[in-house]
Amino acid sequence: MRGWRVILVILTAGCASGRSNVPAPEPAPSEIPAETPARLDDTGLRAGRDALRSGDFVTAGWIADSLFEAWSGAQALDSDRAKDLAELLESVGSEDQAARLLVMAPFELRGRERGRLRNLTQRLSISELQALWAEPGAQDAGRGIVAAEFATTLALAGREDLARQLAEAALAYDPDGADRGKAESVLEGRVDVLPGTIRIGVVVPGTGRFAAVGEQILEGALLAVENRRRAGGVPDVEIIIVDDSSTVEAGVRAVEELEEAEVVAVVGPIRTEALVSAALHRDEEDLILLSPTASGGQGVALNAYTMWDSGRRESDVAAAVARYMAEDLELQSFGVLYPEGEQLKGVEA
Repeated sequence: MRGWRVILVILTAGCASGRSNVPAPEPAPSEIPAETPARLDDTGLRAGRDALRSGDFVTAGWIADSLFEAWSGAQALDSDRAKDLAELLESVGSEDQAARLLVMAPFELRGRERGRLRNLTQRLSISELQALWAEPGAQDAGRGIVAAEFATTLALAGREDLARQLAEAALAYDPDGADRGKAESVLEGRVDVLPGTIRIGVVVPGTGRFAAVGEQILEGALLAVENRRRAGGVPDVEIIIVDDSSTVEAGVRAVEELEEAEVVAVVGPIRTEALVSAALHRDEEDLILLSPTASGGQGVALNAYTMWDSGRRESDVAAAVARYMAEDLELQSFGVLYPEGEQLKGVEA
């Protein structure tokens, strides 16, 4: 089995491990609060679509995130704008936000929108599905779809007991045929677990001008695999490492080779040009490309993502690192390098 769900079950199953108490949420109002008649401006949605058409995915992503924040913060949406915003969010790779919007949609989910939500939930991680399932403003139709997919994903990850709880919760919402079938398959034990070993490709510059960056990315990938193995309860992960020599051409060729080797996902390439070209040259769009460093390219094609957040200032990243060391690692003394002239917001010196 290949696809977004496979890789995220592997890399994020720990988010749900040890949590066997995911009860069905209490029924909650299914409408988006609409104390004021304020609506998202059509100009913003149009600007996002225009940015996508022009290939400016960074701007499109920034616009989509801004509109989503405006909606989740204060504004109401009519059905047409809700559908348009969900489509824009999905196009820029913000599947979790698009799914949240649809489960809280100010209209009845039917046909096409049910299918869209179902497709979105199939690409979410366990932690994202759990957050979506706990969303207090979800309408029943959306909650049933989420529960069915959450149950299936947990079953694939070997979390049978928790999967059965979610499947029973899904059936309580009287889902339609597709989601009912998923829930019943979980309850009857007909969901195939993931294979014993999952193969993931890693395209990094082992040589050339970006070799130092490649070394750090490779160390991170190896650490992630080791942590998964220690956690247990999920399939083993085999990584296939390919050196792209810090060049775009070699990076694209590396992805092609890894696709022939039937990996389920590729970490890399690190450069935007390589990520975009590799995404467009794949034989199958279900091969996931996840670049740790590309500054653009997310959304150029299905299942092409970057972890680089171009909308954040370097000092914000430094502040996040400082908080992590102080609060999570509980270190008493440490140093953080950040751009000259900047201030670390939210961190006391």
